[in-house]
Amino acid sequence: MLYAHFDKTVNEGQFLMEHMENVANQMVNDLDLLNFKGYGKDYLSEILYLTGLYHDIGKGMSAFQNYLMTGKGGDEKNHSLISAAIFCYMFETDDAIPYLAFTAIAKHHGDMSIDIMDEGQELTRLAKQYKDFVQNIEKENFTCKGLKKYDFQIEDIIEFTKTKSNLTRKRNRSDKWFFIAQYIFSKLIWADKLDSAHLSVSTSDNLTELSDVESYLHTKSTKQKDSMNEKREKIKHSVLQKINSLTDEEIKNNRIFTLTAPTGTGKTLTSICAALLLAKRIKKIYGCSPRFITALPFINILEQTKDDYKGIFGDVLVQYSASEYEGNKDIPLKDRLLLTNAWEDHVIITTFVQFFESILSSQNSRILKVNKLSGSIIILDEIQALPAKYYPLLGTVIKRISEYYGAWFILMTATQPEIVSYANLILGNDKMSSIELLEDNHVYYEDLERTKIIPVMDKVQDSESLVELISQTKKDNQSALVVINTISQSIEIYHLLKDKYRTLYLSTNLINVDRKAVIEEAKELLKNKIPFVMVSTQTIEAGVDLDFDIGYRDLAQLESIIQVAGRINRSGNKGKHCPLYVFETENSKLIYSIYKLDKTKELLTDEIPENKYRDLVSKYYRILLDEDQSYDTEIYEAIKNLDYAEISKFHLIDDKNVRSVIIEKDDRITNLISQYCTLIKERKFDFDTKAELKQLFNKISNYTVDIRVNKLIKHKPWYFKDIYDIDLDFFIVPRENVSDYYNETGFIVDNQEALMF
Repeated sequence: MLYAHFDKTVNEGQFLMEHMENVANQMVNDLDLLNFKGYGKDYLSEILYLTGLYHDIGKGMSAFQNYLMTGKGGDEKNHSLISAAIFCYMFETDDAIPYLAFTAIAKHHGDMSIDIMDEGQELTRLAKQYKDFVQNIEKENFTCKGLKKYDFQIEDIIEFTKTKSNLTRKRNRSDKWFFIAQYIFSKLIWADKLDSAHLSVSTSDNLTELSDVESYLHTKSTKQKDSMNEKREKIKHSVLQKINSLTDEEIKNNRIFTLTAPTGTGKTLTSICAALLLAKRIKKIYGCSPRFITALPFINILEQTKDDYKGIFGDVLVQYSASEYEGNKDIPLKDRLLLTNAWEDHVIITTFVQFFESILSSQNSRILKVNKLSGSIIILDEIQALPAKYYPLLGTVIKRISEYYGAWFILMTATQPEIVSYANLILGNDKMSSIELLEDNHVYYEDLERTKIIPVMDKVQDSESLVELISQTKKDNQSALVVINTISQSIEIYHLLKDKYRTLYLSTNLINVDRKAVIEEAKELLKNKIPFVMVSTQTIEAGVDLDFDIGYRDLAQLESIIQVAGRINRSGNKGKHCPLYVFETENSKLIYSIYKLDKTKELLTDEIPENKYRDLVSKYYRILLDEDQSYDTEIYEAIKNLDYAEISKFHLIDDKNVRSVIIEKDDRITNLISQYCTLIKERKFDFDTKAELKQLFNKISNYTVDIRVNKLIKHKPWYFKDIYDIDLDFFIVPRENVSDYYNETGFIVDNQEALMF
């Protein structure tokens, strides 16, 4: 008998044909909403079925079967490329999708950036492997659909791989090939991993009812009543009315929606209601229940959003860089890790980084989840927080996912960044379009009187004059928010203010557990109406549910200023036109485009009341669309060239020359490090140990801060290896030295310009 997997401890294994057929059958599920132009469902289904069926056929070699039983074997046991070679003999050499499937099979135990043709030794090994394979399957009477004997020639494989050259010629270039490749690879590694782990696939036809949201809203509103509740209800009603008014054809053909509404008007809960109603319409049309995926820019608002989602849906899957693997504790940790990374749930909350870097990636572990996008409803909350230089690229990605994978998007913000228009800068004649769910959104801005922007660029140019302005304008009973562009200056201002006021500090210079604690303390102070000042960087801009009396903002791009205004008089209970003072320091030019700052400054000539914000933002983006060409197109060109080496360079957040520093500040992190090191030193390489290490690593990440390497020279922490004798690529501040390196404003450096922005 031929096996796919074998557990020597219990002397049992999974038969090869059983595994191949299981994967093949999973490959053809949920294809109804795929739409790869020029390829029908029947053709796609056949290719995907054979991809799953043949992905491990090379395991039929005696070399691999001996390895399963003995644990011994060299490179001759490697089965991915020989499986792909056997697969490709069923197809013509110039057929694009079989080539992409061949590539997926050849790389399904690695990453998509691996170049098959560079593996010279493995190519020359193929003929010997094929001979072994034929002899062994004849001995075992093994047969498989479509399998035929042939005169194996390495030249045939090389010729087959030349298909890539044809696909990337100028007349054939298309981003379609990339999205097909990502889908096939994702579906294959997902089906393979889940079947190998004997895990069932999540399915759900039970949709949460809108009445469940209403019940949750009633519970929440009894705790927190404010003057915005009526407006929130009107907005929700209008959005639902819009979805109800759409015909089935409009829902089929228009898959990108925007939801533009002022800050503090309940967009998160309205978007859930919109997604639920849209899901009901989709189920009626297509007979399937969409998955819900929500992505947000920052971890701190992800935690806040998670509470709302759990209040409505119950269990939700949450994934970000420092998330813990929850779920059914009866399932082994390694399987919970796999299910989390595969987004194997019906409701997922994640970050922009996880979402976009999984699509624009060559990594096996990231691409794993991409197939879950098909047929999903995807909410991108606070979309203006995406880096502006990537608006055209990410807008195009959104369009292609909606088009090729049959997904629906809701792009949500108070300051809609015209991402559709930006995408059209590189899409050519294949234009992107969207439907606004809150058609009369301008009405909800027109009567707003919560805040006003007051430019004071002529009065404040440095930290001392800012402190003077605060002392002149902030009343003793008021809570104030001060947002500074750079960490170094924010620390300086914090120290200038803390002797005058009760002061809190928030930035990415703090470890994650301390950022959470600061936000919770701020919420308590605001709830109890205890006056204080919070000094923060732009990490507070989007989605953080805090409500200050007055604000001060360093000059930034206009959308960032408007977002900070959304943290002031958020509930509308603090009177009319609470001020947000906008000042300018030289540090503005360090982190923002000078061009965009100049355009913002040109628009901020007089006091601007809140009811003018929307028109101001629209004017700002029209100017940028017409004049600013500083966006990035290199990754999009790499997509059309199937250049995975270049695609893998994509990072939503610039992390070049940055090192993570662990702050060993309490017993919890000390215990986590101890557990991690103990496991490493045991030198176990089984999946259970790897999963436990990953879980511990994520927990440790909550105690890290990122600092630029060239700025650590004068106040350098210890290498992790020097303290714990484990070669982990981190610096660490040991427990006894924490006070010298870390305080209430975070990591301490000798040169304050060293800190990340």
